[in-house]
Amino acid sequence: MPAGAGPDFLGRLHESLLTAADRKTRGAFYTPPAVADHLVGWALAGLDDPVVCDPACGGGAFLLAAARAGARRLVAMDIDPLAVAVCEAALWLAGADAEVVVGDALVDAWPGEVDVVVGNPPFLSQLDADTARSRERAVATGAEGYVDEAVLFLLAAARRSRHRVAMLQPESVVAVASAAAVRAELGPSLVDVWVPDGAVFDGAAVRVVGVLLDRDTRSSTGERWAPFLASARGVPDVTFTAHGTLGQACDVIAGFRDEYYGLAPHVGEDRAGSAPLITSGLIDAGVCLWGRAPARFGRRSWSAPAVDVEGLASSSLAPWAARVRVPKVLVATQTRVIEAVADVSGEWVPCTPVLTVVPRALDLWHVLAVLLAPPVTAWALHEASGSALSADAVKLSASQVRRIPLPAPGPDWDDAARALQRDDVDGAAEAMGRAYGIDVLDWWRARLAYGRRRG
Repeated sequence: MPAGAGPDFLGRLHESLLTAADRKTRGAFYTPPAVADHLVGWALAGLDDPVVCDPACGGGAFLLAAARAGARRLVAMDIDPLAVAVCEAALWLAGADAEVVVGDALVDAWPGEVDVVVGNPPFLSQLDADTARSRERAVATGAEGYVDEAVLFLLAAARRSRHRVAMLQPESVVAVASAAAVRAELGPSLVDVWVPDGAVFDGAAVRVVGVLLDRDTRSSTGERWAPFLASARGVPDVTFTAHGTLGQACDVIAGFRDEYYGLAPHVGEDRAGSAPLITSGLIDAGVCLWGRAPARFGRRSWSAPAVDVEGLASSSLAPWAARVRVPKVLVATQTRVIEAVADVSGEWVPCTPVLTVVPRALDLWHVLAVLLAPPVTAWALHEASGSALSADAVKLSASQVRRIPLPAPGPDWDDAARALQRDDVDGAAEAMGRAYGIDVLDWWRARLAYGRRRG
């Protein structure tokens, strides 16, 4: 061992023995000591001589953190015999004693009863052929659908721990549909979602959070964990007075794969007899960039993508086209704030995943004012954090857009609608803050300005 290297060196050495492909297929990435110390410190606080378990110990980063924190009773397991040997050696060098066994924590018996479970389980996405589990393993682990293997470890840990769980998880655990049942079961014990500073794993693109559970704490949290993540990222908490929802005044229409691929034969550059194709990238806050900025569709760039109207009308998409080619508001996705634009003429064709909002009991400008309201962006992030491609972006589904709260009718909402007709987005945002009685304007302005610099 190099001079001055501590027991954590062995964990890094173990990872270095694996190829990049091995690390990916096993989900084996070394946890920095500072991250392990933070999670273990929370998990052990105030407990008297607990039994601490790491069910996927790897090189032992979490058990070493537990030993540094004074824990004396340590147990662990890992499916990889080499990892078990490395963990045992690292703990021996640290002067700690532990029972470390080879085994699969999702299938095999654990080494006795445990009070606290900590760790960094393997992140194995089921959407990737290299990491997808077999049918046999799905049956053995009780896994359904596309739930990540790491989430199954979290569930197993919560069911076996007598007190607390502190585990790293893919950020998507707070929002993806495949983990909804796990969130519902564990929600009453959820204390917090911790967001580490910067990237945790070298060479891994996945975004990571720490999930903190306390079996001795009962809360009203159900399957909605996104608000914890939003609060951890500094999104203001907003509380609305009920005055109805957007879905009560509008139809919200989402396109799917059929619409996206069905449009492809009818798309070309703008010409006579065509209608503008509007992608998410062409929607800014209150502004449509069609014809002014390039757009991506069908794996290529277009100067002014447009849809052949006659061809569309004679295709299988004709009923869908009739629904969306009306005066409407189009809503982008994967944006720093909710970005939407009004189509007054009704000729634009939305491109999936753009959402189409068709007013029934409101006019276009009042609908647009709601969608561009700063408090609504804060609400959206609390509603759906963790579901976007970017760590700090808004991605709403059609059902979530329908749930957007409306302000009380009045002069402030009217002022915002008139401001948008003058292209005064900032003035509308200020007026909508008054309409909702919630002032998050400076926060929203900073996000809007940052998004425009980046975009």
